[in-house]
Amino acid sequence: MNGCAGQTGARAARISRRAPSPAAADLPVLPARPRTVLPYLRELSGARGQLPYLRPGSAAAAAAGRPAPDADAEAANGAKRRPLRPWRMNPLDSPPPSNRIVTPMTSLVRHLTIDCSDAYRLASFWAEVLDGTLAEDDLPGDPEATVTAAGGALLFVTVPDAKAGKNRVHLDLQPQDRGRDDEVERLLALGATLVADHRRADGAGWVTLADIEGNEFCVERSAAERAG
Repeated sequence: MNGCAGQTGARAARISRRAPSPAAADLPVLPARPRTVLPYLRELSGARGQLPYLRPGSAAAAAAGRPAPDADAEAANGAKRRPLRPWRMNPLDSPPPSNRIVTPMTSLVRHLTIDCSDAYRLASFWAEVLDGTLAEDDLPGDPEATVTAAGGALLFVTVPDAKAGKNRVHLDLQPQDRGRDDEVERLLALGATLVADHRRADGAGWVTLADIEGNEFCVERSAAERAG
């Protein structure tokens, strides 16, 4: 019992020798939490008098006393800014492997190639059909011949294989200076043959012909006939 009392007395003596605890009045007074973040930012900026970036014209900029931007000046500055590249507009898209500007690439049909038994003979026929011209260096017996016309270019290539079955690709012709029926008569006179007549009583429809080697093509109504 005396041992416990002795230990308690020694502990009390050590506590009494410590520095006294400061009173509540001696504690520093912490500033109250600002109602908005702007006064707090001003306090942090201190003598520099600078604030973090605030978007011009926003409510936060107006509350900070910053003037609204001049519309004319903004327009002038916007005209000098470099437009965003397409891959920068969507943050989910990854940029291209290099910094070069990507431009859209596409292909154009240079000409339609047709296999045939006699390239020069068939090209001469289609030059009459399309009111086109043969290349200057195309001669009878050449393995290739090219017809250039307003609607495009046709390349005829001589091959040993004969035509078998219906064409997978065919031309649709639209007369420019005459009607469909007159154009059909003109082409028949050039050597084309009638394959199927799809003309209807109301004037609509088309006519399927074959050229001098049996390649099918169609003759449709002219633009004037469609408009009428």
